[in-house]
Amino acid sequence: MRNFIIIKILLPLYYETKINTMKTLTILTFLTLSSFVIGQTKWNDFNKLVKQNDRAAIEKFISVWEAASPKDADLYLAKFVYYRNRGVGQQEYDPTKEDFRVIDEESIQMALKICERGRIDHPERVDFFTERIQLLLDLKRLDAANPFILKWIDDSKRVSKPWLKSENKPIEDPDFLYKQICNYIDVWLLSTDMDQGPFVALDFANAYVQNYAADPNSLYLLGKVNYKLENLIESEMALLKLLTRSPNHIDALFLMGYITKKTGQFDRSLSYFKSIKKQGVKAERRKAKTEIKVLKKERKAAR
Repeated sequence: MRNFIIIKILLPLYYETKINTMKTLTILTFLTLSSFVIGQTKWNDFNKLVKQNDRAAIEKFISVWEAASPKDADLYLAKFVYYRNRGVGQQEYDPTKEDFRVIDEESIQMALKICERGRIDHPERVDFFTERIQLLLDLKRLDAANPFILKWIDDSKRVSKPWLKSENKPIEDPDFLYKQICNYIDVWLLSTDMDQGPFVALDFANAYVQNYAADPNSLYLLGKVNYKLENLIESEMALLKLLTRSPNHIDALFLMGYITKKTGQFDRSLSYFKSIKKQGVKAERRKAKTEIKVLKKERKAAR
């Protein structure tokens, strides 16, 4: 009788465990087979499991993947995502959520280490820079992100182009690095650390100029950061050099308009905004038109 009672208690637990195990194996088997049947990749399969919020299945999937291809670039990326999500306590990573916080520092450190291993084994993969940098920025660890931003700029000249992303797909945007550096510069320019922020941004701009002197955008970065630092002469010199190469560079024209307005050169300032009004897109023309109205009033008041 006693044995019957024990069996009656344990039997449902056994079947529940067996069903859950079979469920996980079925998911893994389906995903593995689907990769061959409809051309999906392990990276896609991994992301499906992430969305299903099934940690046991994710861990099993990574284990099988690692046994087959231990140095696969996408495996490194998948492991980074797994540990990052564990570190912040979210299965689907979203730094904008109110509950975004580090709950497992060990997992965060493991995610960062995996990114470094991935970068060493796959120097052409850009995500081992961008994902690590973004995680550190989201965690408000700006100082920790800076060396990786500078190293990415430096490495970008040595790595064969184009940069690759997940599934080894090429980054087709030729301005991808420039746009990312602009974002990182803006993070520091908008940071609450007004003593250090602009100078860190200037380090990024200078590093970009040293590696990409032929890119006119490098001069815009110098002009932009120096303007923020109130180094108006240095800013103007960089922007005028840029406009000699690219006379229709809208961002540079706007910044020159602001510099000359700030120094009381209203006629020069008007000429820059009028140039934007002629050739900019609708939003830019509207903004230039507003600046022209304000300038005319200020010029009249100054006389």
